[in-house]
Amino acid sequence: MMEIVGLLAAAGLAAAGALHAVWAFSPWPAADRTTLAKVVLGDEGEGFPWAPACVGMAAVLAGAGYVVAARSGLLPVIGPRQLYTVGAWTIAAGLLARGSVFPAVITLRGRSGPEFKTWDLRVYTPVCLVLGGLSLAVALN
Repeated sequence: MMEIVGLLAAAGLAAAGALHAVWAFSPWPAADRTTLAKVVLGDEGEGFPWAPACVGMAAVLAGAGYVVAARSGLLPVIGPRQLYTVGAWTIAAGLLARGSVFPAVITLRGRSGPEFKTWDLRVYTPVCLVLGGLSLAVALN
């Protein structure tokens, strides 16, 4: 069972990483970079997406996917096993914080546009909570 949970979490993290990698070169699935910036950042961020930041985030998400997959026994562990336990806890905490605290901060801040708020409440927040919960299950195992 934990292999399935780990697979779901790792696949979700990898998919998010792949999307960030795409944004380094393309505004897909948005029509243009301005629309993408409104949906992803909440404003028309100049020069978004900044390719190095997108590639960096893609690498972080891919690494997180590896940690969760290795912790759940799907991939080999390289180095001390405790690092994977700490890593899974850190990933779970980050995702759960993003999913539970960040929406309230956006609401209080009041500067994000309606496109971002809609996407955040319908997509980003639920995805973070699901991936955080799956990662927490892997960390607890």
